[in-house]
Amino acid sequence: MMMHRFLVMVAVCGSVGMPLFARANPPATPNVYRSLDAGKPAHDVGHLRGRVVSVDYAEGSFVVRTARGDLLIAILPNTTVSRGDRDAGISDVRPGQSVELSVYEVGGRLVARRIRLPR
Repeated sequence: MMMHRFLVMVAVCGSVGMPLFARANPPATPNVYRSLDAGKPAHDVGHLRGRVVSVDYAEGSFVVRTARGDLLIAILPNTTVSRGDRDAGISDVRPGQSVELSVYEVGGRLVARRIRLPR
């Protein structure tokens, strides 16, 4: 009987402990983070206007057609998105929308600091 209780306790503790252990490991970082060279300084590129061509939510990037041509822009967790005076999210960025961007460059990759959507 004692052995049975011990085995049940081990099974219960093991099943409870496993999810906690799994959560302790950080999730895999998206490719956009790995592609940015953290060792290189950021350079302010300025402001851009254009129309969203495509959005890759999983990759954390989108393509904007500007006067300079089509540009691939990375989106990071600290990128702010707004619509008028209200906060918005990356899920509000959709193909066909006009956007105003504040952009910087890290290691040859453009990164959005701020995305402004039309009202």
